[in-house]
Amino acid sequence: MEARLNWPWEGMVFDIKNNDFWLDEWGTKPKNIKEAIEIARIEVEKAPTLIPLYSHRYLPERPFEAGNPVFSVYQTDIIYYGQNLWDYLVQEFGKHEERWYACESDSDFSWDECDSVYKQIPFWSDLVY
Repeated sequence: MEARLNWPWEGMVFDIKNNDFWLDEWGTKPKNIKEAIEIARIEVEKAPTLIPLYSHRYLPERPFEAGNPVFSVYQTDIIYYGQNLWDYLVQEFGKHEERWYACESDSDFSWDECDSVYKQIPFWSDLVY
């Protein structure tokens, strides 16, 4: 369980070290990687904890209410994988057409319109693209 809880953080550290990941709101990225990771750790600790559901799918623990989205987290490649827990279960385990999940269907909706149906979660929703 501890490994699953640490997965999002460890993936972020990997991208800080190897893929030049850094958020503007964290300020200028230090050249010293240990300092950069410490700044990131302090900032990420402010974010809601992600609760592992299945594989690399996570549900944010805050706000502590129904309707939180489910995220697919692989390093800093983060997408919505369900509008809520029920929607996630249907998408992950139900039968549906290919590309039906996470706003990937061929529809007339813009990405902004699609994004608007998901509850915004501090920090994590900002990483969704």
